[in-house]
Amino acid sequence: MRSTNFLIKGVLGAAVFFSFVGVAAADPTTQTADRPDSWLVLYNLSDPDSITWAQWFQQERGIPAENMLGLVTSTSEGLPDGAAAETQIYGPVRQYLSANPQVGERVMGIIAGYRIPGHYRLRNGLPVPGGGPGGFAIASGLEDLNNELKEVNPHVPPHPGTALPGARLTRASMPAGHYIVVRIDAGTLDATRQITLRAQRVVRDGYFLPWHRAYYDYSDPDLPVACRCWYWLMQTVNSSEFPEIPWVEFDDDTEQTPNDVVRFGTYDVTGWANFRLRGTPEGPRVLAYNLNSWGATTVRSIMDGQRYVPNAIDAGFAAAIGATGEPASVIGPFPDTLLAGLREGWTLGESFYVSNPYNDWVWILVGDPFLYIQNWFGALLPGDLDADGDVDLTDFARFSNCFTGSDVPAETGCAVADLDQDGDVDLLDFTVFQRHFTGAL
Repeated sequence: MRSTNFLIKGVLGAAVFFSFVGVAAADPTTQTADRPDSWLVLYNLSDPDSITWAQWFQQERGIPAENMLGLVTSTSEGLPDGAAAETQIYGPVRQYLSANPQVGERVMGIIAGYRIPGHYRLRNGLPVPGGGPGGFAIASGLEDLNNELKEVNPHVPPHPGTALPGARLTRASMPAGHYIVVRIDAGTLDATRQITLRAQRVVRDGYFLPWHRAYYDYSDPDLPVACRCWYWLMQTVNSSEFPEIPWVEFDDDTEQTPNDVVRFGTYDVTGWANFRLRGTPEGPRVLAYNLNSWGATTVRSIMDGQRYVPNAIDAGFAAAIGATGEPASVIGPFPDTLLAGLREGWTLGESFYVSNPYNDWVWILVGDPFLYIQNWFGALLPGDLDADGDVDLTDFARFSNCFTGSDVPAETGCAVADLDQDGDVDLLDFTVFQRHFTGAL
């Protein structure tokens, strides 16, 4: 529980903060990433719209006030070097968590919010080894506040090996100074809000996925490996681990993805402002991920380089994964671990984190970390009372026969019509039934 007693407003480095009393101690062994108080939210005090976004996001997600940290930082998307990132972002975050242990002991993740810079150009005087635009991801640097060295994420399962860690992450299971990090940023304030609104819609509508699709394209002649393929996506698609996923192969260079839940592809680095990401009819569009270079050098412009991530968000995807610089490798976040986490009902934030092989590098997730998928591929649709894959008039007839009204116990054989599982079949259940009505398929 959070305190409502504001004691001191002050300035710590480049941050403005509040100190609090009366905050109940957290239990780090049970603190998980689906809790609002597990996240520290960064916003930019130099930008009025960033402050507006922060106030809105705090209300939408129920973030405790002491978990909101305003930074005095550049409004540009890129910083010149690691020293600037340390002065404006890393240092103030580190100091704040240290000065407020009641926050630090429960925070598992950090959200780099609207108008927080996304990358810096030089580390120790040198650019990302592969060169090109962009630079080192500030979000990736926040994943390990102990240093700014590219290191293996300690929570990524070995590959090849099992898809997931042995247990869901808690604050206690994460090393000190390590955090799940996502970015919520786009070209406008409204577009940034849409990232969260889409995530909320995915959860609220309980999207059922049986007639939606998971698209993949793991081949490209320009990939610098013998198979000319994204090896780990190929392994995921061909694995016996995911028999329920309705994989559809497509050409990432030329084809759209109608009825899409997830879209995995490789390798084009530009030209994404065209038709490819914008197919119809739209599916839930939970996640787009392309293994390429420079896909997230900007998330604020669809035309500046026509990069993948901003165009995926513009096309209606709730989240997208990309690199802020040249990865210099065909190893990015592992698709199998990412999907396995989502299948478990874990949040998108933690699923991305355990799939991301490196800290302090270039890979980022743009998306709301609280997104999760209620109903995975292969699950029965609520209201499909005859289990034939649709919700139609046959199901309605059975639902009508089971209807009892509020607080009247459901009759024998009618538990399947009690869609909110409160013991009766009433108008609340009909609301769920109506929402999922498809007609005969």
